[in-house]
Amino acid sequence: MGYIYNELPRPAKTALSRHLKTCADCRSQVARWQSASEGLSEWKLETAAEPAPAWSRPVLRWALAASLVLGVGFASGRLSRQLWIPRPFGSRLNSR
Repeated sequence: MGYIYNELPRPAKTALSRHLKTCADCRSQVARWQSASEGLSEWKLETAAEPAPAWSRPVLRWALAASLVLGVGFASGRLSRQLWIPRPFGSRLNSR
């Protein structure tokens, strides 16, 4: 791969070039690698879509709905209860 991307030192590149002149199998393989490399270089990636806001995820929406229902239930229970006025401690003991 270093040969394809011109990353080999000059002596190694020269030796490999000499070998490729005489070896059809290696020359064929290098040609396939170069073709694949060119194909990958032409490939354009699509830009990623913006992530959805956190509150729009189903689990978080259900959690928000549940907390809202619990909060309304708690508040309505607290507001609708009868006021309990404690009697003095001594009056509880003498009432029997």
